[in-house]
Amino acid sequence: MTLSSTGHLFVADRQAPEIFALAPDGRVTSFARFTDGDAPRSVAFVPVTPETERAGIAGSLFVVAIGKGAWPVNEVVKISGPFERFLREAPPAAR
Repeated sequence: MTLSSTGHLFVADRQAPEIFALAPDGRVTSFARFTDGDAPRSVAFVPVTPETERAGIAGSLFVVAIGKGAWPVNEVVKISGPFERFLREAPPAAR
């Protein structure tokens, strides 16, 4: 789990397999779904600091994914924002 700058809690659900965002008001929004045996393992937002801005990663979401169901095979994916627009415009997920 990781908290975005908008106050949304992003959750890596290995069983679904998907990443969803939980809004402060309890609204759930599906963010990403995985196929072919891939699953999210963990998520983390990079803090916005002068150093991370210079590096070009400030505010990015990093996802560690299990590839093809093989536990020891992980990959790291960087997803760039802005996330605020997606979260405002996305319809709530059915749960």
